[in-house]
Amino acid sequence: MLLGLGLGGLPTIGGRVEELKTPAQAAVRELLEESGLTVSPTDLRDAGSLEFRCIGKPAWYIDAHLFVTHCWHGRALETAEIAPLWCDLDTLPWAQMWPDGRHWLLECLRGAVINAVCVYDADGQTVQSFIAHGLE
Repeated sequence: MLLGLGLGGLPTIGGRVEELKTPAQAAVRELLEESGLTVSPTDLRDAGSLEFRCIGKPAWYIDAHLFVTHCWHGRALETAEIAPLWCDLDTLPWAQMWPDGRHWLLECLRGAVINAVCVYDADGQTVQSFIAHGLE
C-alpha cells in the first residue's frame, strides 16, 4: 500500500502498473497476488478512472484505472493484503470501506464507466470533494 492508503478500511483490489505493462495486465497480476484468482485481460471491463489526492500529502496522488469482471477462475484466498468478502450489491459494507467508495463503486459494479477526481482532507479519512467528469 502506498504510505498506508487503505489501511483500516475494507479495500478493493489494486496496485501499481509496472513499467512496460498495461493497466489491465496490472489488474490481472494484482488480482492473482491479492486473492489467488485468475482472470484474462479480455474478461476485464474498463470501468473508468479515479484520481485520488490528499490535501497536504502530494505523495498520495494516485491515478487509478478501474476494471470489473464477472469471469474468473480459482477460489479466492485470504492473503496478507486482503480477506475476500462476497456480498450482494444491496449489502455492501459501506461502514467498513473507504468513504470514496460510496461515490463510485456501486455505479461501476452496475455497469457505469466513471472518470472522477476524489480529494481527501489532510486527515486522509474524509472526502472533501468528489467530482465526476461524467458517468456513461
